[in-house]
Parts: sequence; C-alpha cells; structure tokens
Amino acid sequence: MKKIWFRLFLQVSVVILAFAAALTLCNNVFMVRYYIYREKSMLKSSAGALKALDLTDRENALSVHENMEKNNGLSSDIYSQNGMPIYTTRGFTIRAPDGSGFAIQGAPRLQTDLLDEEQLADGSYFHTLRDRLTNATYIGFVTGNGDGLTFELRVQKDMIEKNAAMANQFILIITFAVLAASLVYCYIFAKKFARPITEMNRITRDMANLDFNKKLLPQTDDEIGQLMYSINHLSDKLDRTLAELSEKNERLQGEIERERALDEMRRGFVANVSHELKTPISVIKGYAEGLRLNINEDDETGRERYCDVILDESERMTRMVGDILELSKVESGQPSLNETEFDLAPLIGETVTRMAPLFEQKQAHAEFADTPVLVLADRARVGQVLVNYLENAASHVEPGGLIKVSADDLGDNIRLSVYNSGSRVSEEDMPYIWQSFYRADKSHNRAEKRYGLGLSIVRATAELGGQEYGVYNTDDGVVFYIDLEPSSDFAK
Repeated sequence: MKKIWFRLFLQVSVVILAFAAALTLCNNVFMVRYYIYREKSMLKSSAGALKALDLTDRENALSVHENMEKNNGLSSDIYSQNGMPIYTTRGFTIRAPDGSGFAIQGAPRLQTDLLDEEQLADGSYFHTLRDRLTNATYIGFVTGNGDGLTFELRVQKDMIEKNAAMANQFILIITFAVLAASLVYCYIFAKKFARPITEMNRITRDMANLDFNKKLLPQTDDEIGQLMYSINHLSDKLDRTLAELSEKNERLQGEIERERALDEMRRGFVANVSHELKTPISVIKGYAEGLRLNINEDDETGRERYCDVILDESERMTRMVGDILELSKVESGQPSLNETEFDLAPLIGETVTRMAPLFEQKQAHAEFADTPVLVLADRARVGQVLVNYLENAASHVEPGGLIKVSADDLGDNIRLSVYNSGSRVSEEDMPYIWQSFYRADKSHNRAEKRYGLGLSIVRATAELGGQEYGVYNTDDGVVFYIDLEPSSDFAK
C-alpha cells in the first residue's frame, strides 16, 4: 500500500517536472522569436519617433539619435528623396533636407545581401541583411514620411540570438536549481503534511476497536487541526455514549427483571379483580337466595340483616366499579383538565372535615394548615387526589396516631403532602404501590373497603397534569405528596 506522503510527493513532483519541462521547451522554441519580436517593435516605434523630429534643429536631432542608439543599441540612416544621406550613425553629421548643411564624413552605404523581406500595409517593411564585409546579419526597418525622406533603422540579429541563447541558458540553470530545491522541499513537506493524517488514521483504527484512551495533539488551527479536535471530541463522545449504553443495558436488564415481576403482578391483578368481584357477588347471591327461601321470615331483624349485607356488598361493588371507571377516564385524558387559580387552604379544610368520621373511627387525630396558598390547577382533581391520600393514610395510621395535611412553598412548586404515623412503605413495595389493585399488606381485609385503586388514580391524575408525585418514609411514618403550580398572584 502506497503511503499518502509518497503519493503527495509523487504528484507534486510530476507537476513541478512538467512545469520545468514546459519552461525549457518554451525558452528553446520561443525565446529567440520573442526577442526578435521585441526588437522589431522597438525599431518600428523608434522610426516613428525619428519621423516626428525637426531635422533642422540639429542639436535636438543629434541628441535624440544619440539617446536612441545608446539605449536601444540600434543604428539608423536617413536618406533624401534622391537617395542622398541626410543622417547616419556612422558619420554623426546632420544636414537639412534641401542638401545644405554639413557633409557626412565616412558614411558609405553598407554593402549587404538581402536575406528576407516583410512588407507592411503602410508601405514600410522589415528585412534581414547580411554584411558582406563582416558577415554579420541585421534586422532592419525601412519607412518613409510625407516629405520624401526614408528612415532605415537596424539592429544586429546575431547579438539578439546570442543574448537570447545566454538568457535561455541562464534560465535553464536556474530552473534545474529551483527544481532540485523544490523536490527536496516537496519531500519534506509531504512527510510533514501527511504525519497528522497518518496519526488520525491510527487513532481512528483504535476507535474502531473501542479504544478511546489515545488522543491527537493538534499543532495548527487550519482544517487539519480542526479535524483533529473533532476526532478527539468524537472519541470522547463515543466513549461517553458507550458508557451510557452500557449503563442503559444494565438498567434494561433490571427493567426486564422488573417487567417479569410486573407480569407476575398482572396475574395477581387478575386474581385480585376476580376475588374482589367474586366475593361480593357470592355474598349477595347467598343472602338473596336466603330471602327467597324465606329464611327467618318471621324474624324481622334477620331479614333486615340480610338486606343490610346485600346493600353493603352492592355499595362495595358500586364503589369499586366507580373507581375503575374513574381511573379509566383519567388515564385516557377524559375529561380534560380545567385549571383555575384557587386557594388550597379551604379545599384542605373542607376535605379533612368531611372525612373526620373516618379518622374518628380509626381513633386518629387530623391536623392541617389553614394558611392561604394560591395554586393553578384543576380543583376537582386536586380534591380527588387529597381524598385518596387521606383514605390511604386512614387505612395505615395506627390507633391514636396522627394524620397531617400541609402545603409547603418550594419556590417553583407548592407541595401538597399527607403524612400519617404508623407503618412505613417497604423498599420492595415502593415501585408498585401506584399500580392498580396493588395492596402492600396482601391481606385484602374487606372491612377496610379498599381495592388498591386510590393511588393508581393519583398517579394517573398527576401524569395527566404533568405534576410530580411520590412517597417517602419518615422516622415514624410515611408521606405522600403531589407538586402543584403556584398561581401568578401567589408567586408575586
């Protein structure tokens, strides 16, 4: 398997080599042509400048010619209409176009051979000449003006080609030097660039094997550095997630065990329902048959006792069916909550007073606070919860014990609590007391007229309103509670 640094080095090296080869090829093919093109452009522009000169101004004309020859390395000749030299770089003499002025010293016409010629649209032309005496070649430009003068400018082609060759050679040397340095740099850069990628690959392989202990050390703030930070974050998050999944799996195992226990409880539920219904039905049937057979028909007290038993059992069944129907309605959300702002203290007082006979029967003392507490809730539902809590408290309070109702401000909530002294709820029963027909005492004492539905109705009511509810033991008893939302006026 090829390393990523080697692939990167190879690809960048190919690009650099291709660039160096293209640069060398272009120099060899186009350098001389480019130089000649530049020189032709210079000759043409210089000829335009000469045609604009006032040749009668000898000093200015000579100054312009000297600067042009010095700066551009060209030679020039100016001829009159009849071919007479007016100016030449070989004599440094200028005369007027009419022939007057100074004679040109040592300025014979060059003896040359024409090698090629390029005509232009305005009548001017470029040509290539070879000096018969020196065998040097020149590129010349010949043009005229409207006054019959002819301007001929020349540069030595041999020098152009020589300079181009020297420049090409120098560029070639520089190219190979830069190429060698670039390849060395590319090798170092590829190794350095690929190092964090290699490290990330190693860390991610460890992550795939569920090893999240090793971490990357970002050295930069660029995309690679950010990717390393992201991998570290992902590693931590996966580690936490797997730990949470492990915990949830353990909890799920516990839930499964609890579900098995609940399944057993459901079977007990069916048995309880059957028992709770079977017993009163059997009693009613038995006593009804006794009346039908006129048992104790002469005993008025006996008949009344039979009727009382039938009525009592009918009332028991009616209450149980009513509780089941109420639980069903609450769990299905019907009817919906009717939340209003009301004072909790009068509701507590009315409920405790109404249930006083039950407390007296249990020889229990009931206390409640009458401090105004405004809440936002469904008054009827809260009253039903309070009744169920008080009935449950009355069932478990010991003779001469205490039942206490309180409403405490917790800041965000108002906690309505019902305390009773006496027996506490065992830890084993805590998860199940809110289930229907669940009875912690398992005795099913018919004298108490309880069926294990009261706390189920509390649970369904609290969940319908999204309220917190619960139970906890104290040193000498147990407390059941529900949290209610304080009204806006009370919060102020």
